[in-house]
Amino acid sequence: MKKLILSFLAIVSAALIFYSCDSGTSSPDTDSDKGSSAKSSDTDSDIRDTIFSQVSYRHEVASLFAPLLRFDQVQGAANKCFPGDAGEYYETRKSGDGSRICNTSYSSIQNSEIPIYYQYDKCQGGTVVTSTIGSVGNSCVTLLAGQSIDVGTVCIEDIGDQVSITYTLTDGWELTEAHLWIGETLEDMPKTKKGNPKVGHFPYHSGDIAGKTSYSFYDDISLCNQTAYIAAHAAVRRDNGDGAYQTESAWGSGPRIIEKGNWATYFTVEQSCTEVLMYWFFYGWQDYCSPSLGEHDADWERIVVKIIDGQLDRVMYFQHSGQYTRVPGNYDVYDDTHPVVYVGKNSHGSYHDDGGSGTCCYFEDFRNPGDSNQHMKTWLNLVELSLSEESPEWMKYSGAAYWDGLTGPLHRGEDLCYFQGCKGAWTPVCHTNGCMKSDIGDDTF
Repeated sequence: MKKLILSFLAIVSAALIFYSCDSGTSSPDTDSDKGSSAKSSDTDSDIRDTIFSQVSYRHEVASLFAPLLRFDQVQGAANKCFPGDAGEYYETRKSGDGSRICNTSYSSIQNSEIPIYYQYDKCQGGTVVTSTIGSVGNSCVTLLAGQSIDVGTVCIEDIGDQVSITYTLTDGWELTEAHLWIGETLEDMPKTKKGNPKVGHFPYHSGDIAGKTSYSFYDDISLCNQTAYIAAHAAVRRDNGDGAYQTESAWGSGPRIIEKGNWATYFTVEQSCTEVLMYWFFYGWQDYCSPSLGEHDADWERIVVKIIDGQLDRVMYFQHSGQYTRVPGNYDVYDDTHPVVYVGKNSHGSYHDDGGSGTCCYFEDFRNPGDSNQHMKTWLNLVELSLSEESPEWMKYSGAAYWDGLTGPLHRGEDLCYFQGCKGAWTPVCHTNGCMKSDIGDDTF
């Protein structure tokens, strides 16, 4: 997973700049082989290609672990719907058109014309400084000035969807400027021909912050299951008591960037994460399992996938009012990372296995792919669900009228990090009995 994510990020330019709690958007100037701060020129835009964009990361993880849907061999017959486009459905209903909407076109599935929707959450994450030189606890390094003067710390902290990097100075030392670079390898760092870091070309900078003893950078980046190289530079000073200042260049301590020349240093951090992805499949119509039983418009179905330290872990399968969890080895996987979902022919419930006798009982909806092998590689057309200003109207619609009495995925008040492992009876009864097939019982997913 790490190699796939890093290679993706090397291609996609995040074009993000850290912003500070104290402001400061002016650019440092030209580089200095001595690591001192500089003043005035534009930051190179191409050096941002190495930043770990949160949006890019979420989409890459979602693509890597998205399910393979396998449909019953007669899916696509009259009223036996494949997934459809929720946005198109919403606009049709909003226009007053109440006619049945059922996608029976398998070619739309084969050609990746139909979107599958997802939500992402990071449920646990711990950032650890992995450099052994100058580390202070698990998440800080010493800020060294003039190679040997301890003037404070540089600390990294994961705060939800953001990462903060904070300079804190002690013993009368103050900041005048701060410059920061984060990358996948040291080769990506802007350097002179001799290999010395060009702090004037670091993408993140404070501008003039003379007199401050603390300064933080923030941004929407992800360090999950990756190693990040960090060069944290600062220009610092201390009042000598006679109106003059002792001035020094300082670096977050760690190994030297190059053996000879500039004494500039870097440190590395790693973050292990537990991540959860919920994938939503929208069907415009659900057919009956027996005459007048079970049919309705706007059928939202889903699964939840848990990722631990970059590895596919457990999967939760949902079937309307019930759900159950399977652990690795107890569900099918396609191409190592994609859990297989067998889709009920009528109710579209998500199951870990094929079968079904065709009755209306909970596990008995037909889901037999047969020789037709109709399937959907959901990772070829993924759309993240969000409530941002740029999100389409249907995602932000909190009502239920257009979804046949139920609210949309983002308006159900669910916490992706705290799902119950199963819902339903524990014995083979006809009604909801999801717990009968749960590997973890009803423990927290």
